[in-house]
Amino acid sequence: MTHEQLVRRRVEAINTGDFEALGEVLAPDVITHYGSGEAVHGLDALAGLLAGFGAFRDLVVTVDDLAVDGDRVGARYTSRGRQQAEFLGIPNTGASVEFGGAGIHRIEDGRIAEVWTVDDWASLTRQLRTPHAAAPVSTPSPIVRSTDPEVVVANKRTASHWVDLANARAFDRLGEDWAQDARVVQGGDVDDVVGLDALVTLLET
Repeated sequence: MTHEQLVRRRVEAINTGDFEALGEVLAPDVITHYGSGEAVHGLDALAGLLAGFGAFRDLVVTVDDLAVDGDRVGARYTSRGRQQAEFLGIPNTGASVEFGGAGIHRIEDGRIAEVWTVDDWASLTRQLRTPHAAAPVSTPSPIVRSTDPEVVVANKRTASHWVDLANARAFDRLGEDWAQDARVVQGGDVDDVVGLDALVTLLET
């Protein structure tokens, strides 16, 4: 399987609860890092963690974007489902939820060896506590890949350059890398940042 196919197969196996298929794409000693809490080591521990999502038996994860770079695959995805049991101390509300997430997958010897993943838990828990206030999830972008090596290198340079500018607090130069109408999706109850001026204001605070 290609790196992209491995990641898509991982998502498909999670959606169907097919842990045998999950074992075909994940290394036995896979390490999964979550946005909060300690890393999960190994397939068995990961299967136990995923079983905790039994409160959302119909939860489906949809891949919105993928980006492949060497042995790394970045993914943006949306999870949708309905609460059917208590979750994180929140009684069953029967609420339909929709929340975003993103992850980076490291491929080694034809399997996913390590995953860094962040989900919009703030949005999920808010929807469970106020079932009629579902949070909008950003619309998936068309997946466009360039086969031109110069374009790939230029894109990497842009992504790295704006981080360097931000670290140097050279916010007046962010226009070198950001579009004037750029949008930063923050998730949860936090409004998106729309426009270069708004982004600069946010970073300056």
